[in-house]
This record gives sequence, structure tokens and C-alpha cells, in this order.
Amino acid sequence: MARTFNANRFQILTKIVIPANISTFINSLKVNIGLSLVGVISGEFLVSKAGLRIFNSIWRASIPT
Repeated sequence: MARTFNANRFQILTKIVIPANISTFINSLKVNIGLSLVGVISGEFLVSKAGLRIFNSIWRASIPT
């Protein structure tokens, strides 16, 4: 339909294609951010000798007794 109104390729991209795909893009970002966090945490457990205990000890050291 945009072609019948003489829209060029840039107008079709900015007015039709991108707005139609924004929800898919945001949902993909949500899923991929969650999976990347899982990967970072599991990689920390597998590779690091101290694991996440180093953050726990820093946090406990900052609490006044």
C-alpha cells in the first residue's frame, strides 16, 4: 500500500517496518539479557577459584560490628 502512495524504501523502513518490529526487538532483549546473566553467573562459578564468595566477604567487611 505504501508503494501505491509512492513511498520510497527509507520511508517504508521508518514508517512501517521498524514500528512493526519494536515489540519483537524489546522481547528479544529481555530474553537475551536474562540468558547472559545466567551465563555470567555460571561462568563465575566454573572459572573463578573464589567464586562469588569474594563479594560476600567484601560486603561483610563493610558492615560495622
